[in-house]
Amino acid sequence: METIFRRSSVLISAQVISKLVSFFYNVFLAGKLGAGGFGLYITALSYYSLFSALSDFGINKFLLREISQAKNNSSKLILSTITLRIISLSLIFLLFAAAVHIFDKNVTRADLAILAAMAVIPQGISLTLDAVLIAESKINRSAISLFMLGIITPLLGISLIELGFSVFGAILAIIFGQVSYVLLLIMLTSFERESILSSIDLSIFKGIFFESLPYGVLALMGLLYFKVDALILSYIKGSIATGIYGLAYRFLEASAFIPQTIAIILLPLMSNREINKYSRLAGSYFKAVILSFLLGTVLAAIYILFLPFIIKSFLPGYTQSIEVIKILALSMPFMFSYVVASALLLSSKNLLKQTIMIGGFCLLVNVLLNFIFIPQFSYYAASWITVFSDILSFVLIIAFIKYTFSSSFIK
Repeated sequence: METIFRRSSVLISAQVISKLVSFFYNVFLAGKLGAGGFGLYITALSYYSLFSALSDFGINKFLLREISQAKNNSSKLILSTITLRIISLSLIFLLFAAAVHIFDKNVTRADLAILAAMAVIPQGISLTLDAVLIAESKINRSAISLFMLGIITPLLGISLIELGFSVFGAILAIIFGQVSYVLLLIMLTSFERESILSSIDLSIFKGIFFESLPYGVLALMGLLYFKVDALILSYIKGSIATGIYGLAYRFLEASAFIPQTIAIILLPLMSNREINKYSRLAGSYFKAVILSFLLGTVLAAIYILFLPFIIKSFLPGYTQSIEVIKILALSMPFMFSYVVASALLLSSKNLLKQTIMIGGFCLLVNVLLNFIFIPQFSYYAASWITVFSDILSFVLIIAFIKYTFSSSFIK
């Protein structure tokens, strides 16, 4: 337990500063772009996040497991992963760009979505290199690079918007930020630099794909789970409604790094076969889940008490977001808990199929409810459905883990 939170604290500290910067950056964007422009930004960002899931597609969790279990740098695996990501993302991007232009008649929204998706190609490289740092317990280097990304992107965004690039400037900042992130990670990672051509090994590609596939399906379902409401709002209710909901949801997302960081640290610890004694780790593991629930509760109270004041003071055009924030904050304790709890399920191959089934069911419920209620109740429906879906995910995951422990299913 102490080890988990000591390792997590470095990344969390870096991310706290980055998220504070992101918080004020989102306030700046919302004020400068207006509800309509901010809604377009949220829609493009949702596509970026979904494309990011394809960029990762579970490969990072596979790398964390494999490198943490290996006793060497696994240079061949790392370079093969980078090569595979560059090739696959380039092809997927071309297909995505063609599909968006064909099916989205709003030219500005389509252009912004394509531009945002472009940032995922350098991100694919950076995800690989960051996984190497975390798997090798070089948490400080990962924290430094993540902190720099959190600073560079807002600074570029503010500069470009002030120069008159509007929403396009905010999206360009994401691309330039990811390129800077890659360059920094290349300097911070230490593995044998071979030629990319020498890393092309079809057998390794096949292994990476099939080993990562379950994690990739889960990652894609998770991103759809978090982003589908904003996309449905955008196409059914328009950019202004999306901007109102998106501002509130961005504040919620700003806190998600806490359970995600704990889960990232947990995964290699739970995957390492030398210490993978679940009966011994169970007590500490459930303490981490309980602590995450308490952290989510405290942050929810802070959001409900203080965010309305910030919006009234600095973003008077978004007063409708206040009620949305009060609703969404109720989901935080449950979201914190199930994100951390999922680390145990993801660490065992035996549990991936069941985890996919739980995630798929929660996603299906979320999508159906959004399609049913958003046309009538707009962003209020999206908010309450988020709360309900997070509670459902929490209940199902915790119940399944307790059943698994009691039946001694985990091996």
